[in-house]
Amino acid sequence: MSFQSRAWLQLDASALINNIDCVRRHSDAEVVAVVKADAYGHGLAFVCQTLGPHVDAFAVAALDEALELRKLHPEKPIILLSGFYDAAQIEIFISHNIRPVVFNLTQVDWLEALGARNMVLGLKIDTGMGRLGLAPGEMSAAISRLQRLGAEITLMSHFACADTPDAAQNERQHRAFKQATEGSGMKRSFANSAALLTRPQDHYDQLRPGIMLYGSSPFQDRSAASLGLKPVSRLYATVVDIKRLNSGDSVGYSAIWTATEPCTIGLVSIGYGDGYPRVVSSEAKLAIAGKRYSLVGRVSMDSLAFKLDQNGVVSIGERVELWGDTISADEVASWAGTIAYELFCKLTSRLDRQYG
Repeated sequence: MSFQSRAWLQLDASALINNIDCVRRHSDAEVVAVVKADAYGHGLAFVCQTLGPHVDAFAVAALDEALELRKLHPEKPIILLSGFYDAAQIEIFISHNIRPVVFNLTQVDWLEALGARNMVLGLKIDTGMGRLGLAPGEMSAAISRLQRLGAEITLMSHFACADTPDAAQNERQHRAFKQATEGSGMKRSFANSAALLTRPQDHYDQLRPGIMLYGSSPFQDRSAASLGLKPVSRLYATVVDIKRLNSGDSVGYSAIWTATEPCTIGLVSIGYGDGYPRVVSSEAKLAIAGKRYSLVGRVSMDSLAFKLDQNGVVSIGERVELWGDTISADEVASWAGTIAYELFCKLTSRLDRQYG
Protein backbone atom coordinates (compact mmCIF):
# COMPACT_ATOMS: atom_id res chain seq x y z
CA MET A 1 0.00 0.00 0.00
CA SER A 2 1.33 3.44 -0.95
CA PHE A 3 0.54 6.65 0.92
CA GLN A 4 1.97 10.12 1.35
CA SER A 5 4.54 10.52 4.12
CA ARG A 6 3.78 12.79 7.06
CA ALA A 7 6.94 14.79 6.34
CA TRP A 8 9.68 14.24 3.82
CA LEU A 9 12.78 15.67 2.20
CA GLN A 10 12.91 15.48 -1.57
CA LEU A 11 16.49 15.47 -2.88
CA ASP A 12 17.23 16.50 -6.45
CA ALA A 13 20.34 15.16 -8.18
CA SER A 14 19.83 17.43 -11.20
CA ALA A 15 20.03 20.48 -8.93
CA LEU A 16 23.39 19.26 -7.60
CA ILE A 17 24.68 19.00 -11.17
CA ASN A 18 23.35 22.47 -11.98
CA ASN A 19 25.12 23.92 -8.95
CA ILE A 20 28.46 22.27 -9.67
CA ASP A 21 28.16 23.54 -13.26
CA CYS A 22 27.72 27.01 -11.76
CA VAL A 23 30.98 26.53 -9.85
CA ARG A 24 32.77 25.46 -13.03
CA ARG A 25 31.52 28.53 -14.91
CA HIS A 26 33.36 30.76 -12.44
CA SER A 27 36.77 29.12 -12.56
CA ASP A 28 39.00 26.47 -14.12
CA ALA A 29 40.59 25.65 -10.76
CA GLU A 30 40.26 22.23 -9.12
CA VAL A 31 37.00 21.76 -7.24
CA VAL A 32 36.95 20.21 -3.77
CA ALA A 33 33.31 19.60 -2.86
CA VAL A 34 32.77 20.24 0.86
CA VAL A 35 30.49 17.43 2.07
CA LYS A 36 31.02 17.63 5.83
CA ALA A 37 28.15 17.12 8.31
CA ASP A 38 26.51 14.45 6.14
CA ALA A 39 26.80 16.73 3.10
CA TYR A 40 25.16 19.59 5.01
CA GLY A 41 22.31 17.26 5.97
CA HIS A 42 21.63 16.17 2.38
CA GLY A 43 23.10 12.67 2.70
CA LEU A 44 26.76 11.85 2.16
CA ALA A 45 26.19 8.86 -0.12
CA PHE A 46 23.60 10.62 -2.31
CA VAL A 47 25.64 13.79 -2.74
CA CYS A 48 28.99 12.12 -3.32
CA GLN A 49 27.67 9.53 -5.74
CA THR A 50 26.04 12.32 -7.73
CA LEU A 51 29.01 14.68 -7.66
CA GLY A 52 31.79 12.09 -7.93
CA PRO A 53 32.30 12.39 -11.71
CA HIS A 54 32.11 16.18 -11.58
CA VAL A 55 34.59 17.17 -8.85
CA ASP A 56 38.29 16.64 -8.22
CA ALA A 57 38.09 15.81 -4.51
CA PHE A 58 35.86 15.78 -1.44
CA ALA A 59 36.38 17.44 1.94
CA VAL A 60 34.86 16.42 5.28
CA ALA A 61 35.45 17.41 8.90
CA ALA A 62 35.19 14.09 10.76
CA LEU A 63 37.32 10.97 10.41
CA ASP A 64 34.33 8.62 10.45
CA GLU A 65 32.85 10.49 7.48
CA ALA A 66 36.16 10.25 5.65
CA LEU A 67 36.23 6.49 6.20
CA GLU A 68 32.61 6.12 5.06
CA LEU A 69 33.38 8.21 1.99
CA ARG A 70 36.45 6.11 1.20
CA LYS A 71 34.18 3.04 0.88
CA LEU A 72 32.01 4.92 -1.63
CA HIS A 73 34.96 6.31 -3.60
CA PRO A 74 38.02 4.06 -3.33
CA GLU A 75 40.20 6.33 -5.49
CA LYS A 76 38.86 9.87 -5.09
CA PRO A 77 41.03 12.29 -3.05
CA ILE A 78 39.49 12.93 0.37
CA ILE A 79 40.61 15.86 2.51
CA LEU A 80 39.93 15.92 6.25
CA LEU A 81 39.66 19.59 7.13
CA SER A 82 39.94 19.00 10.88
CA GLY A 83 43.19 17.06 10.50
CA PHE A 84 44.20 14.74 13.33
CA TYR A 85 44.30 15.40 17.08
CA ASP A 86 46.06 12.19 18.13
CA ALA A 87 49.30 10.73 16.77
CA ALA A 88 47.66 7.31 16.67
CA GLN A 89 45.26 8.54 13.99
CA ILE A 90 48.03 9.14 11.47
CA GLU A 91 48.27 5.46 10.55
CA ILE A 92 44.56 5.52 9.65
CA PHE A 93 45.13 8.46 7.32
CA ILE A 94 47.99 6.63 5.64
CA SER A 95 46.25 3.25 5.32
CA HIS A 96 43.07 4.76 3.88
CA ASN A 97 44.78 7.41 1.76
CA ILE A 98 43.04 10.31 3.48
CA ARG A 99 44.65 13.73 3.23
CA PRO A 100 44.85 15.61 6.55
CA VAL A 101 45.02 19.35 6.99
CA VAL A 102 47.88 20.28 9.31
CA PHE A 103 47.34 23.46 11.32
CA ASN A 104 49.76 23.38 14.28
CA LEU A 105 53.37 22.44 14.99
CA THR A 106 52.38 19.60 17.34
CA GLN A 107 50.96 17.78 14.34
CA VAL A 108 54.26 18.30 12.52
CA ASP A 109 56.07 16.84 15.56
CA TRP A 110 53.89 13.72 15.41
CA LEU A 111 54.47 13.24 11.68
CA GLU A 112 58.23 13.48 12.21
CA ALA A 113 58.17 11.08 15.17
CA LEU A 114 56.28 8.53 13.11
CA GLY A 115 58.45 9.08 10.06
CA ALA A 116 55.31 9.57 7.97
CA ARG A 117 56.79 9.97 4.53
CA ASN A 118 55.34 11.15 1.24
CA MET A 119 51.94 12.13 2.58
CA VAL A 120 49.65 14.40 0.59
CA LEU A 121 48.32 17.04 2.96
CA GLY A 122 47.11 20.57 3.42
CA LEU A 123 48.96 23.14 5.51
CA LYS A 124 46.63 25.75 6.89
CA ILE A 125 47.59 29.36 7.59
CA ASP A 126 45.57 31.58 9.89
CA THR A 127 45.31 34.78 7.87
CA GLY A 128 42.70 36.39 10.12
CA MET A 129 39.93 33.86 10.75
CA GLY A 130 41.33 33.34 14.25
CA ARG A 131 40.46 29.67 14.19
CA LEU A 132 42.60 26.77 12.95
CA GLY A 133 45.89 27.58 11.26
CA LEU A 134 49.56 28.30 11.77
CA ALA A 135 50.71 31.88 12.22
CA PRO A 136 52.32 33.18 9.02
CA GLY A 137 55.65 33.35 10.88
CA GLU A 138 55.52 29.59 11.56
CA MET A 139 55.00 28.64 7.93
CA SER A 140 58.55 28.53 6.65
CA ALA A 141 59.78 26.12 9.33
CA ALA A 142 56.70 23.92 9.03
CA ILE A 143 57.09 23.69 5.25
CA SER A 144 60.79 22.79 5.54
CA ARG A 145 60.08 20.07 8.09
CA LEU A 146 57.25 18.58 6.05
CA GLN A 147 59.28 18.69 2.84
CA ARG A 148 62.03 16.68 4.56
CA LEU A 149 59.37 14.00 5.00
CA GLY A 150 58.60 14.17 1.28
CA ALA A 151 55.13 15.65 1.83
CA GLU A 152 53.12 17.03 -1.08
CA ILE A 153 51.65 20.22 0.35
CA THR A 154 48.67 22.41 -0.54
CA LEU A 155 48.74 25.76 1.26
CA MET A 156 45.32 26.73 2.60
CA SER A 157 43.44 29.40 4.50
CA HIS A 158 39.84 30.38 5.13
CA PHE A 159 37.93 33.66 4.90
CA ALA A 160 36.10 35.05 7.91
CA CYS A 161 33.93 37.59 6.05
CA ALA A 162 33.67 36.50 2.42
CA ASP A 163 29.87 36.49 2.80
CA THR A 164 30.20 40.27 3.19
CA PRO A 165 32.08 41.10 -0.02
CA ASP A 166 32.92 44.71 0.90
CA ALA A 167 34.34 43.84 4.34
CA ALA A 168 37.87 45.20 4.80
CA GLN A 169 38.85 41.91 6.46
CA ASN A 170 38.71 40.15 3.06
CA GLU A 171 41.46 42.27 1.58
CA ARG A 172 43.58 41.96 4.72
CA GLN A 173 43.35 38.19 4.53
CA HIS A 174 44.08 38.24 0.80
CA ARG A 175 47.29 40.19 1.39
CA ALA A 176 48.35 37.95 4.28
CA PHE A 177 47.80 34.78 2.26
CA LYS A 178 49.54 36.14 -0.79
CA GLN A 179 52.54 37.26 1.23
CA ALA A 180 52.82 33.92 3.04
CA THR A 181 52.47 31.72 -0.05
CA GLU A 182 53.65 33.63 -3.12
CA GLY A 183 56.59 32.00 -4.83
CA SER A 184 56.22 28.73 -2.91
CA GLY A 185 55.55 26.71 -6.03
CA MET A 186 52.86 24.80 -4.11
CA LYS A 187 49.16 24.49 -4.77
CA ARG A 188 47.06 27.08 -2.99
CA SER A 189 43.44 26.85 -1.79
CA PHE A 190 41.47 29.72 -0.28
CA ALA A 191 38.03 30.33 -1.80
CA ASN A 192 34.82 29.06 -0.22
CA SER A 193 31.42 29.59 -1.93
CA ALA A 194 31.25 33.31 -1.21
CA ALA A 195 34.82 34.02 -2.34
CA LEU A 196 34.37 31.79 -5.36
CA LEU A 197 31.46 33.97 -6.49
CA THR A 198 32.98 37.39 -5.72
CA ARG A 199 36.77 37.16 -5.46
CA PRO A 200 38.37 35.66 -8.59
CA GLN A 201 41.74 36.94 -7.34
CA ASP A 202 41.53 34.30 -4.59
CA HIS A 203 40.59 31.27 -6.69
CA TYR A 204 44.20 30.10 -6.96
CA ASP A 205 44.57 26.37 -7.73
CA GLN A 206 41.80 24.78 -5.71
CA LEU A 207 38.26 25.87 -4.76
CA ARG A 208 36.28 24.63 -1.76
CA PRO A 209 32.56 25.27 -2.46
CA GLY A 210 30.13 24.27 0.25
CA ILE A 211 26.73 25.92 0.71
CA MET A 212 26.29 26.84 -2.96
CA LEU A 213 26.44 23.17 -3.93
CA TYR A 214 23.20 22.64 -2.00
CA GLY A 215 21.42 25.54 -3.67
CA SER A 216 21.58 28.24 -1.00
CA SER A 217 23.15 31.65 -1.22
CA PRO A 218 26.18 32.55 0.90
CA PHE A 219 25.00 36.17 0.89
CA GLN A 220 22.15 37.78 2.85
CA ASP A 221 21.33 40.25 0.09
CA ARG A 222 21.49 37.97 -2.96
CA SER A 223 19.11 35.09 -3.56
CA ALA A 224 20.26 31.66 -4.65
CA ALA A 225 18.13 31.97 -7.79
CA SER A 226 19.90 35.21 -8.76
CA LEU A 227 23.20 33.32 -8.57
CA GLY A 228 21.92 30.56 -10.86
CA LEU A 229 21.61 28.01 -8.04
CA LYS A 230 18.81 25.49 -7.59
CA PRO A 231 17.62 23.96 -4.29
CA VAL A 232 18.83 20.41 -3.81
CA SER A 233 16.43 19.77 -0.93
CA ARG A 234 12.72 20.48 -0.79
CA LEU A 235 11.01 20.01 2.56
CA TYR A 236 7.39 18.89 2.51
CA ALA A 237 4.68 17.82 4.94
CA THR A 238 0.94 17.14 4.90
CA VAL A 239 -2.19 19.04 5.96
CA VAL A 240 -3.69 16.79 8.63
CA ASP A 241 -6.55 18.95 9.91
CA ILE A 242 -8.49 22.13 9.16
CA LYS A 243 -10.50 23.87 11.85
CA ARG A 244 -12.47 27.03 12.52
CA LEU A 245 -11.49 29.39 15.31
CA ASN A 246 -13.56 32.06 16.99
CA SER A 247 -12.28 35.49 17.89
CA GLY A 248 -10.18 35.14 21.03
CA ASP A 249 -9.18 31.51 20.40
CA SER A 250 -5.44 30.84 20.70
CA VAL A 251 -3.19 28.36 18.90
CA GLY A 252 -0.35 26.25 20.31
CA TYR A 253 1.89 26.26 23.35
CA SER A 254 2.03 29.42 25.47
CA ALA A 255 -0.87 30.86 23.46
CA ILE A 256 1.46 33.29 21.70
CA TRP A 257 -1.05 33.86 18.87
CA THR A 258 -4.73 34.65 19.31
CA ALA A 259 -7.36 35.09 16.60
CA THR A 260 -8.70 38.65 16.44
CA GLU A 261 -11.67 37.51 14.35
CA PRO A 262 -13.23 34.21 13.25
CA CYS A 263 -10.81 32.39 10.95
CA THR A 264 -9.71 29.04 9.59
CA ILE A 265 -6.39 27.38 10.34
CA GLY A 266 -4.65 24.30 9.00
CA LEU A 267 -2.49 21.88 10.95
CA VAL A 268 0.63 20.46 9.29
CA SER A 269 2.51 17.27 10.17
CA ILE A 270 5.98 18.67 10.76
CA GLY A 271 7.75 20.32 13.68
CA TYR A 272 11.07 20.79 15.41
CA GLY A 273 11.28 17.01 15.90
CA ASP A 274 11.82 16.84 12.14
CA GLY A 275 14.23 19.77 12.06
CA TYR A 276 11.93 22.67 11.24
CA PRO A 277 13.02 25.51 13.57
CA ARG A 278 10.93 25.95 16.72
CA VAL A 279 11.48 29.70 16.84
CA VAL A 280 10.43 31.60 13.74
CA SER A 281 9.23 35.17 13.41
CA SER A 282 5.69 36.32 12.68
CA GLU A 283 6.77 36.72 9.04
CA ALA A 284 7.20 32.95 8.56
CA LYS A 285 5.34 31.36 5.68
CA LEU A 286 4.65 28.00 4.10
CA ALA A 287 3.28 27.26 0.63
CA ILE A 288 0.52 25.10 -0.80
CA ALA A 289 0.23 24.81 -4.58
CA GLY A 290 2.49 27.84 -4.97
CA LYS A 291 0.44 30.08 -2.64
CA ARG A 292 1.96 31.40 0.58
CA TYR A 293 0.25 31.20 3.96
CA SER A 294 1.35 32.63 7.31
CA LEU A 295 2.33 30.41 10.22
CA VAL A 296 0.49 31.07 13.48
CA GLY A 297 1.29 29.96 17.01
CA ARG A 298 4.41 28.24 18.23
CA VAL A 299 5.97 25.39 16.26
CA SER A 300 5.52 22.13 18.18
CA MET A 301 7.64 18.98 18.07
CA ASP A 302 5.32 17.26 15.58
CA SER A 303 3.15 19.96 14.07
CA LEU A 304 2.68 23.59 13.18
CA ALA A 305 -0.30 25.73 12.18
CA PHE A 306 -1.06 28.21 9.42
CA LYS A 307 -3.89 30.61 8.73
CA LEU A 308 -5.99 30.33 5.59
CA ASP A 309 -7.11 33.53 3.95
CA GLN A 310 -10.60 34.08 2.55
CA ASN A 311 -9.52 32.96 -0.91
CA GLY A 312 -7.53 29.93 0.19
CA VAL A 313 -9.03 26.54 -0.60
CA VAL A 314 -7.07 23.82 1.20
CA SER A 315 -8.00 20.21 1.91
CA ILE A 316 -6.80 17.63 4.39
CA GLY A 317 -4.07 15.52 2.76
CA GLU A 318 -2.62 18.31 0.62
CA ARG A 319 1.14 18.67 0.27
CA VAL A 320 2.74 21.59 2.10
CA GLU A 321 6.09 23.10 1.08
CA LEU A 322 8.20 24.33 3.99
CA TRP A 323 11.04 25.19 1.62
CA GLY A 324 11.68 24.43 -2.01
CA ASP A 325 10.57 26.24 -5.17
CA THR A 326 8.15 28.81 -3.70
CA ILE A 327 9.90 29.46 -0.38
CA SER A 328 13.69 29.23 -0.14
CA ALA A 329 15.60 27.69 2.74
CA ASP A 330 17.38 31.03 3.03
CA GLU A 331 14.04 32.72 3.75
CA VAL A 332 13.16 30.17 6.43
CA ALA A 333 16.59 30.68 7.97
CA SER A 334 16.06 34.44 8.10
CA TRP A 335 12.70 33.95 9.88
CA ALA A 336 14.48 31.74 12.41
CA GLY A 337 17.37 34.17 12.92
CA THR A 338 19.92 31.72 11.57
CA ILE A 339 21.49 30.53 8.30
CA ALA A 340 20.56 27.77 5.87
CA TYR A 341 23.65 25.81 6.92
CA GLU A 342 22.11 25.25 10.36
CA LEU A 343 18.67 24.38 8.99
CA PHE A 344 20.14 21.68 6.77
CA CYS A 345 22.34 20.23 9.50
CA LYS A 346 19.42 19.97 11.95
CA LEU A 347 17.17 17.88 9.70
CA THR A 348 16.42 14.68 11.61
CA SER A 349 16.27 11.01 10.67
CA ARG A 350 12.49 11.06 11.20
CA LEU A 351 12.07 12.68 7.78
CA ASP A 352 11.48 10.31 4.88
CA ARG A 353 14.21 10.90 2.30
CA GLN A 354 13.10 10.69 -1.35
CA TYR A 355 15.67 10.84 -4.14
CA GLY A 356 15.26 11.97 -7.70
